[in-house]
Amino acid sequence: MNLYSSYYLVIAFVVAACLGYGLCVYLLPRLWPRHLAWVYTAPVGFGICSFIYVVFRRPVFTVEIALLILSLAFSFQRFRTGELARKSWTPTLLGVLFCGALAFALPALLTRIDRIPHGDWDGWAIWNTHARLLFRAGPEWKALARYTFHGDYPELTPALAARFWRYVGDEVPEAGAFAGLILGLSAIAVLVASLSKLRDKRLAIVMGLVLLGTPKYWNHATSQYADVPLSAYFLVTLSLICLHAQSEWKEKSILVLAGFTAGCAGWTKNEGLLFIATLCIVMSIPIVLKRAKLSEQLAPFAAGLALPLAVIIVFKLTVPVRNDLIENQNSVAAVQHLTDLSRYAFIASYFVRASITFGAWGIAPFIPLFLLIGARGIDRQILKNPGCRIAYMTLALVLAGYFVVYLNTAQDLKDHLDASFDRLAIHLWPSFLLLLGLCAKSERTTVAQQ
Repeated sequence: MNLYSSYYLVIAFVVAACLGYGLCVYLLPRLWPRHLAWVYTAPVGFGICSFIYVVFRRPVFTVEIALLILSLAFSFQRFRTGELARKSWTPTLLGVLFCGALAFALPALLTRIDRIPHGDWDGWAIWNTHARLLFRAGPEWKALARYTFHGDYPELTPALAARFWRYVGDEVPEAGAFAGLILGLSAIAVLVASLSKLRDKRLAIVMGLVLLGTPKYWNHATSQYADVPLSAYFLVTLSLICLHAQSEWKEKSILVLAGFTAGCAGWTKNEGLLFIATLCIVMSIPIVLKRAKLSEQLAPFAAGLALPLAVIIVFKLTVPVRNDLIENQNSVAAVQHLTDLSRYAFIASYFVRASITFGAWGIAPFIPLFLLIGARGIDRQILKNPGCRIAYMTLALVLAGYFVVYLNTAQDLKDHLDASFDRLAIHLWPSFLLLLGLCAKSERTTVAQQ
């Protein structure tokens, strides 16, 4: 990738970031700290730009410029009136260590992108192929999707790559890896910022270092797969829900933004649709059991979800490709699989073994992490918090959904697990670190008790 292409890729990213920041400051509460608005900027902006590209296609620049003017005007008004709170940062040894680790990792990640510009297998076989279809074809791209590998897959990452190519004026193969790397780094920023607010900086930085130090996660981020972008949207959505419930901000507009990012998850991979369905079910439980008002959580969440979900539904209805897992199903075999207890035992044991070795770590981080949480002390109030309950139940049900997919797969069970479990675990890994951090007591609480 030459300097000219890099220049236009940066412009495309800045435009997306400005659009994302404008929506964040519009929906997030007054006096919301600026750093908490900035960490959501890239995921939200990328989601907006992906929808714009697929819906409007050729006049994408006109639409983006119009929205950019509105975004900058509103953001300037917020800055001028001081409605976004500033927060000073005091350097600490752990913080300096984190910045050093990040500075050490970035050149290695950029070198990997340079060495495999087209990504690994799924990168060039699925996502970049879809991006080329969006970039090269006209209105008939949906009909041509049947000739691609997994043509039914959602289009967030291909649309981002194709949009970058529109800015450059050429098909730069590294564009998809550029988007994946930014969303991976955004996941670190969201994880650290959320835990800093809800717990404390030290715990937040430790969890950020664990995510930064997960080799498998960054291999997929730079391989142009959609798994790391999906994990970022899972994390962004759950962190917004937790911040809404566990902080001083109770504005429902936070849940509107959470609904939008959940919609972005559904627009990233089919597994994101399971995430959306699970979240809606979990958020409906208080309505059924406690007769809570629909407007308390579910209605604002659904308002943010509405537009992304509409785009996803139109895409699924107009692209004439069936999902391969559904296409290969056999009702007789499905009943046999569901009643075969040995399949349950095999999948459960595989989940346990693969989880222990997940991430390609030299030393698995789970025991040190659990020891850290134990040393801090367990926050027994965590399950009384409605936002955290939603997050824990959602993650558990998504994992259960993955279990059922394996249980009912028409493929060879071991081959299917070997080929995909690591990627499914990546979807949940940043959110798991967030929820694990929320289990620990804050330093402020521990000091107060002493």
